[in-house]
Amino acid sequence: EIAEVTGVQTCALPICASGHSLFSFHPQVRPVPLEMFLHGLDTAHFGSRMLAMSKPAFSALMGHANKDPVLIFVPSRKQCQLTAIDIMTYAAASGDAERFLHTDAATLAPILEAGIIKDPALLQTLPKGIGFVHSGMGEKERSRVEALYADGIIQLLIAPANMCWELTVTAQLVLIMDTVSYDGRDHRYVDYPITDMLQMVGKAGRPLIGDEAGKCVIFCHS
Repeated sequence: EIAEVTGVQTCALPICASGHSLFSFHPQVRPVPLEMFLHGLDTAHFGSRMLAMSKPAFSALMGHANKDPVLIFVPSRKQCQLTAIDIMTYAAASGDAERFLHTDAATLAPILEAGIIKDPALLQTLPKGIGFVHSGMGEKERSRVEALYADGIIQLLIAPANMCWELTVTAQLVLIMDTVSYDGRDHRYVDYPITDMLQMVGKAGRPLIGDEAGKCVIFCHS
């Protein structure tokens, strides 16, 4: 039987540890150092806030990513496609539309023409080095996109936050675009569980590339 551990207090109870024996460690105190950045947006409306995050997210990629792999977590399946197209548009406007593609177009063409990739948006973004996965994709299509990312052919992979436990890939830089998602049962936006946040943040800097620390940029409502 597997139980979810939601906090250090949960671990302390069975061994009768007092509050004086509990310690909170800085993100730097881990085998792979972690640099965290918070970017708050003062926009209450969810859709408008997500739209406003696109440009700062692209700026974060330019400032922190270099040529290293990047994972981007977004609140929903729909937002995966929208974010991929936004980043592709900003890359084209910057003068280097294929800055996130780490191979030549001729090498990638046979993969796209094999018929495994069926999503029209993916067929547009993959040649620019940007991929996305979600639960609505077929297993072969999703595996192919993840393989392109794991092999270093595409630099960016975008996924819904609720897939953070399913993904086996890691990154040097993690972007978390907003910290809430829509709960259809309660018809309201709810914060991500802290365990999900820790899982997403923990993807950064694994494996360690050189001596560079892993980086995580969190965009949220200020």
